[in-house]
Amino acid sequence: MIQILFAHLVLALSSPQDPAPPPPSQPGATTAELERSLAGAERKVELAELGLAIAEAQAEENLGRARLAQEEKAHALEAAERALALYEEYEAPAALAAAELERDQAENRRVEAQADLEGILRIYAEEPEARSKEEIIRRHRVHVAFAERALEAASRKLEKTHAEVEQERTRRAWALEKSRRELELAELASRRAESEAQVKRLEARDALASARARLAGAQEKLERASSKNVPVPPSRSSEDGPH
Repeated sequence: MIQILFAHLVLALSSPQDPAPPPPSQPGATTAELERSLAGAERKVELAELGLAIAEAQAEENLGRARLAQEEKAHALEAAERALALYEEYEAPAALAAAELERDQAENRRVEAQADLEGILRIYAEEPEARSKEEIIRRHRVHVAFAERALEAASRKLEKTHAEVEQERTRRAWALEKSRRELELAELASRRAESEAQVKRLEARDALASARARLAGAQEKLERASSKNVPVPPSRSSEDGPH
């Protein structure tokens, strides 16, 4: 739409200029001069109408873009709010619960392995001559050692999970705050676009009103001169010619 209006504006600007009025010494020179002034005023009105149409189209486009950006930021804010809420309600508790369960299971295995070792030691304390005594005790000690290492690893993993949960919570909270600020900026940009569009419309309407007023004045002068059929001194606007 805007491209079409610009094409019309370029065509109007590039159209041939009105012919120069005849020399003042020739009969009817003043009337011809007024006719030229009228033609120039008509062109000014046409250009002002195109300018208003372009201003309206540009305002509509700019406002549309600004409002679309605002809607996108509003959707982004809603998504950030949902992401944080989902993490707090489901993801973070699930991650912590899984790590705590793994740590508790490791603790339980360590307790059981230690209890088995202590039971074996009590049994063999009563049977000092039992066969394979040392090997069985060694195996139980190894089980206890592995259970302790597994418990340590599970405890470290739980600590790491707590740190990761806090980090992710901070990241999502910041994403939410950022989305909130971006929405505020988009709202400001939308209001600014509305104000700028209103200014452009008013300027274009003022230009059109002025052009129409000049056209009406030119028409009135020409009609008055034609009705009297006498030379009329050229006005200042007719001297200046079309702008």
